[in-house]
Amino acid sequence: MKKESRPRVVVVVDGYSSGGLYPDDLRAQGVSCVHVESGAYIPPALFKTFDQEKYLKTFAAYEARNLQDLVSSLKREYEVLGVVSGTETGVELTDRLANAFGLPGNPIETSALKRDKAKMVSALASKGLRCIQSLSTKSADEALAWVRGQTQFPVIVKPLKSAGTDGVEVCADESALRNAFKTKLGKLDAFKNANDSLLVQELIVGAEYIVDTVSIEGLHYLNSVWKYRKARHGAHVLYEVEELLEYSAPEVPLIFEYLKKVLDALELQFGPGHSELFIDERGPVLVETGARPNGVGGPRLSKRAVGLSQIDLTVEAILRPDEFRKRIGTRYEVSEFCLRAYFISEADGVLKQIKNLDRIEALPSFARMDLEVETGGALQKTTDLFSSPGSLDFFHKDRAQLWKDYEAFQKIETDGVFIV
Repeated sequence: MKKESRPRVVVVVDGYSSGGLYPDDLRAQGVSCVHVESGAYIPPALFKTFDQEKYLKTFAAYEARNLQDLVSSLKREYEVLGVVSGTETGVELTDRLANAFGLPGNPIETSALKRDKAKMVSALASKGLRCIQSLSTKSADEALAWVRGQTQFPVIVKPLKSAGTDGVEVCADESALRNAFKTKLGKLDAFKNANDSLLVQELIVGAEYIVDTVSIEGLHYLNSVWKYRKARHGAHVLYEVEELLEYSAPEVPLIFEYLKKVLDALELQFGPGHSELFIDERGPVLVETGARPNGVGGPRLSKRAVGLSQIDLTVEAILRPDEFRKRIGTRYEVSEFCLRAYFISEADGVLKQIKNLDRIEALPSFARMDLEVETGGALQKTTDLFSSPGSLDFFHKDRAQLWKDYEAFQKIETDGVFIV
């Protein structure tokens, strides 16, 4: 009797945010997806992006007796071709599962370097790469002494493992620093990780960038570079707008040469990398790198603007590695200029009205609007990426038109969009 073949699948760990794009891409190539939940809690803003119907089955890793039981269950039912992380929470389990299956992945011994920001900084320093001066500590007194001895106010205080500017605070003086420790230390970040320590960092003043890559066997392909603008709103640092750069932009080669060394130092050898960095008068310096795709629709923007996303490229690296290797050393090409803008709410309360959306949609380069709020529901004051009321995508062949429309959007936002 012929043995029935098992379905060919890719395992997606925490398939939230952009990770939810993997199943559609793989299904088009005759491969299904299985979902693994790394933990019992996912922030609501991420969980609502999840669609169980896209997966053959979901396994809860936290309910398995151990990793081997989970691996055995998957092996019994499926032929596993690859393991990917959908979002930040899945990075470490993805490494462990890929290792257990003997599939391409990143070393489990250095998984923490891609999650813990203090260890990330130490890894760069150990390789002689420029890094932001940092201190991981449980003590406001130790933090204050470090600031006085190593840098100066203002400084940044942030959680070690969160994302999306969650808990990131600019502290202008001793009082603000002590208050940051009082309000954050011992509390939970957006992913329910306990803030047992906080990271204190020098404040870098310069241009800020997002860099999206995909790697195979330690070789790195550059998918896109975004220049973005964040601004201080009180003590919080918030995303305002980001622009896709052409490969020919003068800073792109400088960024990529530095980032390749960063990825090597962090041992990000396979799969997507989502990095943030500054360029100041001394050159590039890393803020952080995640071993996962750009979130909040980033791959969708790249797919339209340059033809391929990190999702497409990661799937190619899994299913057709020889084809992906041919991309190493080649350049991405921008077919349309692109901006993404973020709504910022200055108010808390019940959302009574959303107005002026027609004015936004009438802008020549408007392409898409994603709102995270609705009338009758709660509107939060924006303190991080997770509490933004929504985002806008702009595409146009004329870069000047993008910025003209963005300025018009700012005027509309000032006139009022979210009314409480």
